[in-house]
Parts: sequence; C-alpha cells; structure tokens
Amino acid sequence: MPLGRVPSRFSTQAPADQTADASSLLLLGALEKSAAWILRHCFSVAEICWTLAATGGPAYGKPDHLWLAGMLHDLGKLGVSRAILEKPTGLTEQEFAQVQNHSFIGYVTLQRLVGDWIVATSSLHHHERFDGTGYPGRLAGTAIPLCARLVAVADSYDAMRALRPYRGRCSHEEAVAELRACAGRQFDPELVAVFERAAVEIGEGFEASQGLGEASILAAVRDRLEAVDWESVTPVVTARA
Repeated sequence: MPLGRVPSRFSTQAPADQTADASSLLLLGALEKSAAWILRHCFSVAEICWTLAATGGPAYGKPDHLWLAGMLHDLGKLGVSRAILEKPTGLTEQEFAQVQNHSFIGYVTLQRLVGDWIVATSSLHHHERFDGTGYPGRLAGTAIPLCARLVAVADSYDAMRALRPYRGRCSHEEAVAELRACAGRQFDPELVAVFERAAVEIGEGFEASQGLGEASILAAVRDRLEAVDWESVTPVVTARA
C-alpha cells in the first residue's frame, strides 16, 4: 500500500482505567525498544494488512483496525533475547521454544495495554497454520481467527522479502509464488487469492517502506497512535481468545 493511505484514526479499545495518552505512550515506548529490523518488519506487515483488508472488503474487517494488529503482532519479541532472535545459525529446541513464546507474551501484553480482541488474538495466533500444524493452539482452517490468518499472510510475505540478520531476501515474485504454493497448508487459500489481487500494490508499498529510516517509521506510528479513538469501543471479550 502506498505510504500515507492508512487512515489516521483506528477503531480499537483500551481498558477503562487507561487514558488514550497513556496507551499511546506505552505502545510507542515498547516499539522504540525493538530492534530496527523488527520495527521495520512490523510497519511493513501493518501496511500489507491494511491493503489486504481493503481489498477483501467489509467481511475482512476495518483496514485501520487490521493495520494496528499488524503493527503490534510481534510486540512479544521484546520478551525474547536479541541474541536468539538474531542468531545467524539454527536454533536449539530450547531457543525455538523461547521464540514461539513471543506470541503468548504479545497476547498478554496487548490485552493489558490495548484491550482489543482483534489486536491481541492476532498476536497470539499469527503462527497457526491452516492445516493445524502451527502454534500455539494447533488450530486449523477457519478455527483460526480471520484477523490472525490475515496477519499470517502479511507476516510471511514481509519475512521472505526483508533482509534479516540470519539470511538474505527473496524477490517479490518468489515470495508470491511461495504464498501460492503454501495455500491450503500454511495459509488460508482465500486470503492468498486476495493477496494476489493486490500483489502489485503490496510489492510497491514494500519497496517504498524500505526507504524509510527508523525515525520516520516511529514518527508515522506516533501520529497514528495519537489519533486512536480509544473511548469509542467496548471492553475486550477475553473468552473468545
């Protein structure tokens, strides 16, 4: 999605005893502590989520809401050692278990800071697989919340395209081909089809985001968080997670 098209107000929610300013500052402070590559990844995933939701239509949720879910899906990685996250070689079983735990850490943190079901559950379930072999719940098919299935597609595309401390990057065409090959196994095939409809726009948006510095990304996130309409929604329904 071309930068600047993300709406400036989100439809999210915060706990009743937490002010909008406090929520915004806490989230921004957490993001500022992220490694630069994690911050860039989350911003790119958020942009892709917006485009997927907008392309899919109302049934996929509000684009600005999914943007926030994408932006915060990896917040739990703040609870994982940087040495493990950036390890250039394969992870041990114990290290991989620590990485897997980031989804639950993010879920608990986001329930406390944001109090929104879509944002929190996207963090918890974005590593589930459509065939039921993912984590943490080994959910399958449409038992995986739609928001998490959408974030999973966006997350995987960016992970393939971006340069990481432990590997190189692939091309847009290679990433799209991999999403298509994994449809029905790792990804919801319907969402992969939506992605392909927006593939050119997503690819262009990804390239544009790569030219942004860390300060520019944080400034854009700060503006959006400050515009969140925290009081317009109802408390989180934790039983749905």
